Amino acid sequence: MVGVLGFTVVFAQQEELKSAAANIESKNFIAALDNISKAKKKVNDLMIAQLASVLPQKFGEYEMAKDSDMGYGMEGQGVTMNKVYRKPKPKVEGEENGDGMMDMGMGMPTGNEEEIRIQVTTNMMMANEVQMAHSMSEQDMGMGGMEGQETEALRVKGYRAMVKTFSNNSEGMEGTEGMESMQQPKREEAHAIVGAAFIMINTQGLEDGKAKAFLEQIDFEKLVGIVGK
Repeated sequence: MVGVLGFTVVFAQQEELKSAAANIESKNFIAALDNISKAKKKVNDLMIAQLASVLPQKFGEYEMAKDSDMGYGMEGQGVTMNKVYRKPKPKVEGEENGDGMMDMGMGMPTGNEEEIRIQVTTNMMMANEVQMAHSMSEQDMGMGGMEGQETEALRVKGYRAMVKTFSNNSEGMEGTEGMESMQQPKREEAHAIVGAAFIMINTQGLEDGKAKAFLEQIDFEKLVGIVGK
């Protein structure tokens, strides 16, 4: 159900459309285009909020980062929502806090830290790899894939999915005196086609199997109710 905020946004969006109609009638087309653009932005924000509602707020020790709300829509390419989950960091004395000051407890990643990145999109052009993986699996054909990468086609809650595991080989720093080889953090991806939505989960620094485990925590039934079959 749409909450109070949702009704407020819908009402505001309707007001923008009414203004657009009035401006079209008076041949003020530039103002009408501005009204329509604002209405589309408000509808897009509503859709992003709905997509986010199918995700868990927490996954074990990992919490949805408040600074990760990156949703957008492009003409003809659907709506896309991105979220990041990280472990909350202990506050350090001297850092700004919530009393009108900035809290960096779940700030930007440092590069190799553990995190889970989620994307839910209605742009189904991105689902081709899952479809191909299942097609090859049904024909008893191996995926092949790139060196250092394993791909498995499977179903999660009855929906087509795939898991990609990347080896974390050590990479040497050639030509750099005194620099030892650097171990890359483990990476894994889980993709799924759920109704008219495509889901991609990227994990970094987590144990194998966590990407699929997170995928299983998403409310697929609710997602299909939002995007359709």
